[in-house]
Amino acid sequence: MKRLNQPVPPKLLPLAPLSSYTGNELDNRRGRTGASVRAPFLRRLYEMKNNLILVALSMTAWIGSTNQLQAAVVIGGPGFALEPGAVVVDFSDPLLTENEPLTTQFSPKYGIELSGFRYNNGTAFDDVPPDGEQPDIKNFDSSNLALFNSNLSIVFDQDVTDFATSWQSETGPTYTMTSLHNGIGVETILITGGANQRYAFRNSQFDEIQIVAGGGLILDNFQFIGAAAVPEPSSVAMLGLAVCVVVMRRSRQKSVNRDPLNIA
Repeated sequence: MKRLNQPVPPKLLPLAPLSSYTGNELDNRRGRTGASVRAPFLRRLYEMKNNLILVALSMTAWIGSTNQLQAAVVIGGPGFALEPGAVVVDFSDPLLTENEPLTTQFSPKYGIELSGFRYNNGTAFDDVPPDGEQPDIKNFDSSNLALFNSNLSIVFDQDVTDFATSWQSETGPTYTMTSLHNGIGVETILITGGANQRYAFRNSQFDEIQIVAGGGLILDNFQFIGAAAVPEPSSVAMLGLAVCVVVMRRSRQKSVNRDPLNIA
């Protein structure tokens, strides 16, 4: 006996493989142009062009901002000082012995390492630089003035942007003071003998000061300002690459949502 109202199963039509479709048929299935099917990568680049332009502009702006530091040499008399908050080294802590060679004695507290200098806390040389008073540092031995160091250095534990020092040198010889970053010279001050001034490097980035002295030299009252943390160019490049990857993934996800067949 035939049952009435029995549901009839639907006919299952065979689905041809995607490889059998022509380019136009694929275009119709996906609702896209033939060019986008044949060049999905270029299509995605086109879709994300605004994001890529934004990333490029951001990196260009960052590079431009890092180049805005304009180095400057400052010469000042008594009373000259850097901004409040600068590290000040007057060489009174710790107290050392007269003529003691200086290396890392001031490194634990101030983060500086000296080379070629000796400690000056005697009475033979009390004509100290502007705003200075003993103790200070010198490049000669008070017990034998014929012995002095012509190559001096001040190395900082971290990068600094500003450095100032009181300076006194004997009449006649010539001196140079150069700031360096990673061993490369940044700026040089040429100083004629008999100077009794404060000299400063401003608005640059360096980690070392080198001095070539033609004669006796006394320094006092260092001031310096640490550089703010600035990412290296390689770090910025990696950040830009990461942003591009994120943008491409989001763009691809949007494409998948628009294309249930996920034909790429």
